[in-house]
Amino acid sequence: MTYMTRKQWRDYVLGRSTQGVNAKKTNAIIARWIRTYIKEAEGAIARLETILLNEYNADQRVKMLLGRWKQIKGLCENALRATVS
Repeated sequence: MTYMTRKQWRDYVLGRSTQGVNAKKTNAIIARWIRTYIKEAEGAIARLETILLNEYNADQRVKMLLGRWKQIKGLCENALRATVS
């Protein structure tokens, strides 16, 4: 985490210690990362939907990618709800 020293972060990730861990700060940072990824997913979804609307023979790969990005967005939204609750 950005507020921890490298040693504190390493010890936390390895399960050795929770010293220096602030759950509230950690959740806020993770929530910010997830919100950024949701925006990325929304942009990708919008671009892919535009491709589908404008191309008569939209490739199955475009449809598959659109479905994946929607799935990613849903996963992020669920993770965000879990993080902020």
